[in-house]
Amino acid sequence: MLVSLVGNMHITAFSLLTRTSVHALRHYEAIGLLIPKRLPGNRYRDYGPEQVKEAVFITMSRQVGLGLALIAEQLPRYRAGTLRPTDMIEALNTRRDELEAQIEVLHAQRTMVVEHALWIEERSKRQRQSRTQAKPWPATPRRSPTGRSR
Repeated sequence: MLVSLVGNMHITAFSLLTRTSVHALRHYEAIGLLIPKRLPGNRYRDYGPEQVKEAVFITMSRQVGLGLALIAEQLPRYRAGTLRPTDMIEALNTRRDELEAQIEVLHAQRTMVVEHALWIEERSKRQRQSRTQAKPWPATPRRSPTGRSR
């Protein structure tokens, strides 16, 4: 509904409307995901209402961690209206599985970090204890120049 009310706009207004940073919009243009018109004379970017949905689709896909290559693959189908909800759900489920695998790796690394810290702490304690419990060298009796002990 909002899309039909929007006319063409420059990048700043488009950024605010789509909640996508200007930097990201320029990047998406550079890699061919978004292709705004250019105004004659000043060559400013001029986004049309049809690009609002595309930018939101790209931004939401990036927010869940979908890669730009997958987005570029799916975007033509999204534009054409042939990207089915089941296709999007499948991509999201695949991403969920990737995240779960990453979480497992991170949990294993966290466990190792805790174990390493405990090992270092225990070793440090043992070293401090061995230094404090070590008996000092026995004092060598001082001898007089005559060779007798004092």
